[in-house]
Amino acid sequence: MVDLTPQYYWHCSTAESWSTKVRGYTVTWSKYGHKNPDSQYDYSCTCPSYKFGKTGSCKHIEQVKASGDHCRWMQIFDGEDAIANNGEHHCPECGEKARSMGWGV
Repeated sequence: MVDLTPQYYWHCSTAESWSTKVRGYTVTWSKYGHKNPDSQYDYSCTCPSYKFGKTGSCKHIEQVKASGDHCRWMQIFDGEDAIANNGEHHCPECGEKARSMGWGV
């Protein structure tokens, strides 16, 4: 039997929840409201094309992906360490707050 020992790694708060406005619609990254059954987290949009479409994407989501404005940094995959400043930890990529999460490795 595999023994998964918890190891703690930092991740950007935007890896859990993030949203932005694109042409009057809200594009959100979270674990709720998206159409991807194969992923815990993914994008969703408030536009009719996303709501009624079957692809799970729209031009607003594609614009966000192409822009690179959404960080989603995770130490376990991207390396580096969170930046400690006055007792708080921040993402080394975008400066947002960082959180610690246990991973079974």
